Amino acid sequence: MKQGIFKWGIVLVLISLIIYAGFATYLWWDGEGKKNVIMSYASDLATIPLFELADAGLAFEYLMKHNDTDIILKERISIYSFHARTLSYSSNMLYTLTKDEKYRLFATAMKNIEDFFITAKNKPDSKKILNNNLTVLRQIGDILKKYRSINDLTYMDSEKLLELSNQLKL
Repeated sequence: MKQGIFKWGIVLVLISLIIYAGFATYLWWDGEGKKNVIMSYASDLATIPLFELADAGLAFEYLMKHNDTDIILKERISIYSFHARTLSYSSNMLYTLTKDEKYRLFATAMKNIEDFFITAKNKPDSKKILNNNLTVLRQIGDILKKYRSINDLTYMDSEKLLELSNQLKL
């Protein structure tokens, strides 16, 4: 009689372990699926701002040569600051999910660029500030143009972008 109860006890423990393992596997799988969805969203969110910000230096150069008013120039500065903010946010999401250092460096670089654009827009001599930083903005654009997706970014280019963003002067 005791052997029968003991066998049933072992069977119940094994069934409980199988149920627990199945439940834990389901939760892990569901979590990985959600992580992949968020990573895809963050990557997609960065696509247009990445392309737009890559051309900022050339756009500013053109506007300064062919535009007499500061209205359009200040509007473009606002748009580029928004793009830099979007790239910073999406990079921070990717860093949180992957712990890949390139995303943290890239997010910091984009935050620096956003701060530069916001400050430059609010200065009365924003055209002069942009003109003094055209070389750096074009170098930033040259790096960004190499990538179709934020996921393709390399650690070395993230470091270079951070270095360049620190060179922007007001």
